[in-house]
Amino acid sequence: MTNEPNSLPTESNKKGKKILLIVLICFLSLIILLAGTFFALREIGRRRFRKDNTAVSVPEEIYDDVEDFGTEIIYKGHRYEQNENIVSVLLIGVDKDNIQAQENYGSNGQADVLIATTFDTKTGRISMIPLSRESMVDVDVYSVKGAFAKTEKMQICLAYAYGKTGDESCRNVLLSAERLLCGMDLDSYVAIDMAGIKSLTKAIGGVPIQVLETFSDGNAHFTEGQEIVLTEKNVDPYIRGRDTDVNANNRRMARQKQFLTAFAGKAGNMVLKDFRKLTTLYNTGKPFTVSDLGLPEVTYLASCCLTADVGSSIDFISIQGEMKEGEQYTEFYPDVNSLFEAVLNAFYVQTD
Repeated sequence: MTNEPNSLPTESNKKGKKILLIVLICFLSLIILLAGTFFALREIGRRRFRKDNTAVSVPEEIYDDVEDFGTEIIYKGHRYEQNENIVSVLLIGVDKDNIQAQENYGSNGQADVLIATTFDTKTGRISMIPLSRESMVDVDVYSVKGAFAKTEKMQICLAYAYGKTGDESCRNVLLSAERLLCGMDLDSYVAIDMAGIKSLTKAIGGVPIQVLETFSDGNAHFTEGQEIVLTEKNVDPYIRGRDTDVNANNRRMARQKQFLTAFAGKAGNMVLKDFRKLTTLYNTGKPFTVSDLGLPEVTYLASCCLTADVGSSIDFISIQGEMKEGEQYTEFYPDVNSLFEAVLNAFYVQTD
């Protein structure tokens, strides 16, 4: 008996292998396309931030403690050099439900939350300087028709009111924040309304926190030490509610810092697992924000500074000062040394 010859590949086998090869090529092409899109966005974002920054302007009150050499400073015997890898963004929380709505000059809302944030694109360090909304600083004031009227010292939160559009308001806040921060340039701004905070909180499945203080706001009641999850239903009263005493805003700022830390940690871990989530979160927040940052810039900063549990590694830099009851409102006067040291910490590198 003779052995049967080996059977030749059938037409169906050839077709199956061909389909498998096509699928594999398509899959690899998709990966290359996604990677190429990511790196293209990152490079566009990187180029967007290449510019010369101004050096710190030394306040008169501490001239005797500072030797100023432009990009180098000697302060209290220590040498500091301006960090050329810093990208700075002013985060602004606006007390409006619709940030896109255009109001008249002088009534466009207030900046309830202000955080000057620096990203070290070389080391990945993120520093945040919370600025009290009650900080007294020079603010440019405009008439209801949009004509410049004067510069007046007032609470920095009021700077947002003097713009017809969100971008005009943000730029006015940015200018006052730069004045407060000893003349340091802030590269960009991101302003978000409360509807945006709710949407983003919902998008990441809520933010778990331990309540910092017992208080009520509207129908919401919070008990100190209680472990809860902030959702789109209760995040507004938790981060925006406050009492009327002189230190009420400081306690609210502590809750805002807590929320931001927890939110950044959870959202950052989601993005690290799947970088496409960054685009999803960006698109979720976009209808509720005003910013001069696009997806390329956001991608670049995230790729430089995003780490596991990033919220817990953020360096919060406090500014000490004095709270006073003004004629109409509470006023915060930053301590000049504390303010100057915060700027050096965030924008400079100690070299000795």
